[in-house]
Amino acid sequence: MNSYEGSLESFRASVQQVLFQVISAYWNLRAAAENLTISEEALDLANQQFERNTIQVEIGTLAPSETVQAETQAANAALGLLQSQNQL
Repeated sequence: MNSYEGSLESFRASVQQVLFQVISAYWNLRAAAENLTISEEALDLANQQFERNTIQVEIGTLAPSETVQAETQAANAALGLLQSQNQL
């Protein structure tokens, strides 16, 4: 009887551990999905800023160096998007 009860408790502990792992995996997936959404929005905003800066440089109201900075930010946002996709 002691062996049966010990086996039953061991089984319960194993089930609890699996449940904990599943719940953790779910929330990690949700967090990765949210990070992906944020990264997509960041890339979109960086591209919009680059386009606005390019137009302002063409008009002459902004220094060309600002376009380089916006392009760098867009490239960094693209890298962040790729990292988020890989994480997901």
